[in-house]
Amino acid sequence: MKVITSEILLIKALTTLLKRDGRFRILFNGRRQTKEICIGRNHILFATSNLLKDKLTEILFKAGKLTQEQYMLATELSIVTKKRTGDILIHEGFLSKKDVEKGLRDQAIMIICSLFEHPDWKMNVSEFTPDRSMETTPKLSLFDALITGIRSVDNLSVLYEALPRKEEILEISPGYEALADRIRMTQDESLLFSLADGRRTLQEIYQESKMWEYRFYKTLYPLLALKILKAQNKPFELSLIEEAAVTAASDAGDPEESKVQTPSAGSPSTPVTFENQMEEAKFLISTEQYSAAANKLRSLIGTDSRKPAYYYYLGLALDHIPGQNKEAEKMLKMAIRLENYNPRYYLALGYLYLNRNMTRQAREQFMTAFKWDPQDPYVQEAIEYLNRIEKKGAGFLTERFFRKKA
Repeated sequence: MKVITSEILLIKALTTLLKRDGRFRILFNGRRQTKEICIGRNHILFATSNLLKDKLTEILFKAGKLTQEQYMLATELSIVTKKRTGDILIHEGFLSKKDVEKGLRDQAIMIICSLFEHPDWKMNVSEFTPDRSMETTPKLSLFDALITGIRSVDNLSVLYEALPRKEEILEISPGYEALADRIRMTQDESLLFSLADGRRTLQEIYQESKMWEYRFYKTLYPLLALKILKAQNKPFELSLIEEAAVTAASDAGDPEESKVQTPSAGSPSTPVTFENQMEEAKFLISTEQYSAAANKLRSLIGTDSRKPAYYYYLGLALDHIPGQNKEAEKMLKMAIRLENYNPRYYLALGYLYLNRNMTRQAREQFMTAFKWDPQDPYVQEAIEYLNRIEKKGAGFLTERFFRKKA
């Protein structure tokens, strides 16, 4: 199974696995990164990544648990002996077993959270049998790690897209109690929860909360993503996370049901909404059905021309259709015009230019993205990649960033 996930599809995929009574390996590929998570009986068995910042020794070194000499020696020994890093740290007396276990938990949570930062991943799920070479994570609930990941989302564009319209009334979804208790709502979440009384609009809740705009969006996002709150008069669908939490122990089910599928407009259980159509368009892009995705996105723009995400994904789809480069550029520029603070849009336009060997224009877009989010690792990577290309000369053949295979 291979899809490029959005935040919603990522949540659906992981929570579906929460309902399965087996062991699964989930491999994520995207943007020169590879991350792997193995789960069993609703717990994370281990998590790995090819990024240096996600390595166990790097995490412990930055936390001040290892000296530089210990860090270098542990890294060298793990390469030479091929033993697990945690075992080496304990055997050499650098750390206690308790410290290593905490480091492994922090590593798993960090990797889970990173999946939500830029969720354009190609994902492959398979069953597996664990072996002794795996760096086993101490008992860590996938449910708890997933909640942490949802709360870690801080991309303003993602947060904004999840919101209902400001004139819509927010209310508490039926059957929320168990889930609300399980996630242990923060003080800010409890405040918004209390204000969503079925009478106040989103705008009124925002004003009465007295929160800054970004803080309000970030606090409200988990409540909407988990379906604890919903817009009034919209069909209620039981939160997949709540359903999974309730049925994990008893639902063995059919393994085929664990596949992530495109929303079906004809399904009676799936209301036809802009959100569903948007998810379908993303799925079409992930399965390389670019013309069909472009047609659906043009239809969405016809119904609401103010959504920058529609133009962004239309630009990505058109960039894969021969002869549509100019139109793709136009759509990405429109997304930027509507939401000029989103680094993801500048990044996409920069790679479009780079694929056409327009390095000067690509650099302008990458540097603008850097201005909006200098900490974004993908922006930093894009600039470094462009620097390498320019050193090799203008004739260097650039990679198709958005067309890479898993």
